[in-house]
Amino acid sequence: MKQNNPIFILKIKKQLLFLFLLGICLSTFKAAAQGKSKDNKVMNLQNYDNRVLHFGFLLGVNLADFRIKYNPKYFGVDTVLTIQSKRESGFNLGIITDVRLGEYFNVRFVPTLSFSARTLQYVILENNVIVPRDKQVESVFLDFPLLFKYKSERSGNFRAYLIGGAKYSLDMASQKDLNSKLVKDILIKIDDTDFLAVFGIGFDLYLNYFKFSPEITYAFGLKNLLVQDNNILTKPIDRLTSKIIQISFNFE
Repeated sequence: MKQNNPIFILKIKKQLLFLFLLGICLSTFKAAAQGKSKDNKVMNLQNYDNRVLHFGFLLGVNLADFRIKYNPKYFGVDTVLTIQSKRESGFNLGIITDVRLGEYFNVRFVPTLSFSARTLQYVILENNVIVPRDKQVESVFLDFPLLFKYKSERSGNFRAYLIGGAKYSLDMASQKDLNSKLVKDILIKIDDTDFLAVFGIGFDLYLNYFKFSPEITYAFGLKNLLVQDNNILTKPIDRLTSKIIQISFNFE
């Protein structure tokens, strides 16, 4: 039955995680607003930003897909008629190390374990019959981002910031060395390393005992990930690069 399908169970877990994190975010905003309304002069964690080094962790969700560059020599000419990238969801767990560089600047190192998936949707002509076929690429990344954070002036217990930098990703679930021959068994192989540029925006909320920071970032890959096997599914593709949107909830 569908309820016993591992993929179905994983999707349910992802949705529950997202709802859990959303609930934390909303309840924290509410608590911060109530605290401010009681006494606008109360400043939580007044000396927090003067600390040179602090640590924390993040929980988050991601939406990942590919940017496709087609090979005009093969695309639409032979068996493959169309290729599209479908965005899939995943989740992240990370550890934050933050170093103060000045009043408005910090540098952050956030090693993260990311579970994600991306799907290539093909329309193929087989024996004069048009057949849709999906090829999912599942990944388990170890991400090593180095990010610079530019903060606004603190207003009460609130502060906005911009963040940007780069990250190196190692895909521990890469299948680039596996072999497959039949069309239905052909794997879309991607390289096990990637380099990405990252930028985003977030908000620091200073609570009684810790700082809570919801954040959204966009990362785009700089490297061609496609392992070209010269089969009917990979010939029409010249380049595959990553696109990842990440919503993070940082606790520091």
